[in-house]
Amino acid sequence: MKAPPAASYRAGEVEAQKGFNAVYVSWEIGGIMTTDEMPQAIRIALEHFAKGERIDLGLARSTTIGGQEATQVEGKSGSVRMAYAQVRCGKRGITLTVVATSSFETIRDRMFGSFRCAPIAKEEEALGDLVPIAADDPDVLAGWRYLDDDREILSITNDELVAIFVEMSATDAGTTAELRKLVPKLFAAGGAVFEPTPGGAETRTVADGTKRSYDRGELVADDERSPAVTTLWTCEDRTRMVLGLVIVPDPDGLAGAIDWLSRLRCSRAGENVTFAPPPS
Repeated sequence: MKAPPAASYRAGEVEAQKGFNAVYVSWEIGGIMTTDEMPQAIRIALEHFAKGERIDLGLARSTTIGGQEATQVEGKSGSVRMAYAQVRCGKRGITLTVVATSSFETIRDRMFGSFRCAPIAKEEEALGDLVPIAADDPDVLAGWRYLDDDREILSITNDELVAIFVEMSATDAGTTAELRKLVPKLFAAGGAVFEPTPGGAETRTVADGTKRSYDRGELVADDERSPAVTTLWTCEDRTRMVLGLVIVPDPDGLAGAIDWLSRLRCSRAGENVTFAPPPS
């Protein structure tokens, strides 16, 4: 398995397959999932893409791979065995995946045992504060500040709205449409519930000429319900996607939130967008 010469440092995936055995390495900015989050997220994806198959996942555990903090879980479906690990490496999280019907332990141990984290200082600096969004009009992000001190997930507010953005790797054009169906379950894996409003979907053409879909609904967290809108789009480099959530004070604000989201795009290499710190 070799990465293509033009592979992006920020996000991407390489894979190799032989018979019914396959290995994958993907990377994206941000942290790694916890031992509670990983099994839920993997189960959600597997149940969606392997409908009707029984999936057995073990307990996730915290470990180290290549001397780096990691989360690992294993499972099986019929004769197929699977191992997943997320490894923290500089400002990125690296996901290692093994799917095999034979020689499972050998492949897993070689892959996980040979992993080495080697951040490149210049590239790490170019990742900036891990902000996945930007706007051609600077006024779009004027007045927004960080909601908290967590920089692995971008959470910002303008003291009226709260917006959260997560960047993830993308491997093909169909990924966005498929993952959009999983958005409510992905929030559930993180401890919140997004309930889409029936008939609340909307598609708009944004500045770059692509179409972007938005789902109105309610976010339920800590027994509180808040009107919210979600969106998921593929970046122009086709290696990344951005998942966005905007929480508004009342349903009348959802149209304005969609207007604002439609003016955002993915940040580009070397484009370090920054926000004011949260109040001390």
